[in-house]
This record gives sequence, C-alpha cells and structure tokens, in this order.
Amino acid sequence: MSVDYKTIFWPLLHNKIRRGLKNHTFGMVRRHKTGATKPHQGWDFEAATSAPFYAVGSGKVEFVRSHGDYGLQLCHSFDFKGQTPYAFYAHLERCYLKQGDQIYGNQELGTTGESGNARGAPKEDQHLHFEIRTTPTPRSSLLDRIDPVIVFGHCPLTIGVAG
Repeated sequence: MSVDYKTIFWPLLHNKIRRGLKNHTFGMVRRHKTGATKPHQGWDFEAATSAPFYAVGSGKVEFVRSHGDYGLQLCHSFDFKGQTPYAFYAHLERCYLKQGDQIYGNQELGTTGESGNARGAPKEDQHLHFEIRTTPTPRSSLLDRIDPVIVFGHCPLTIGVAG
C-alpha cells in the first residue's frame, strides 16, 4: 500500500469539539473574570484518556516534552499546500516518538491523557488540545498560530468527524 504524503488527516478517530462549545475553538472565544475576551490557541477535541492520536500529515517530530499547563506535548511539521505548518498536541498520556523522527500522515503518535492543567478533569472534559502553528514554539496569545479550520475546511463544533 502506498502512502499519500499530501493528504491531511484528523488527529483522532472521532473528532468533535469538547461539549460542542465555541469557547473550545480557536480565537478570542474565552472570557476573563472581568468579561473581557481572551484567546484560545487551538481546538479542544473530546477525547477520553488513553485514546490514540494521529499525525495530521507527513513530516518530522520537532519536539516531545512535558512542561507547564500543556503537560506532555508533541509537535510535528507537515506539508500543507506547499508550506510547512506544525501540528501541536497537548495533555498527552504517552508519545511513541522522539525529536527528529520522520512520520507519515495518519500514523499513531501516542495516547491522550490528563497532563498539565487537564489533570483531574471530569470525564466529560477530558480532551486533546490541538493547534496549528507557523513555528514550533510560538509567541503568546494567538501569535504564530492559525485557525485549524484553514487546514481542515470546517470546525466539528456540533457534529463529530471520523478520522
């Protein structure tokens, strides 16, 4: 079987935004206690602990690390319309790869978890935090990040998409 290296894949077997709420999507969709808007840098997909997650495209692992609010994280490059964006996955339980490993689209990369600030989340709030970045290590807020809808064509806010 040949691998199509230009195909984009979804990161989970079933892809739906957590609780079907817009504040788990990309952009200025969250609120501070004062009511002022604040950013969310990616999509939070509903994902029970230990669910497999997958490469959205072929590329190279840029890093695997455990740090801060994101907990265990993996970032990989991939090809999209002649450019090289980066897929970022957070709150992981396990990663099967290391920095520098070559990967192919739809390759299983590890399992989702409750690391970082997702530790101890109720079952209905367990999730995979997912971003599309223009650099592996972006600046704060929404800088160096793009809305995943640009890559996937739509946001699975109310209806899940099979991977």
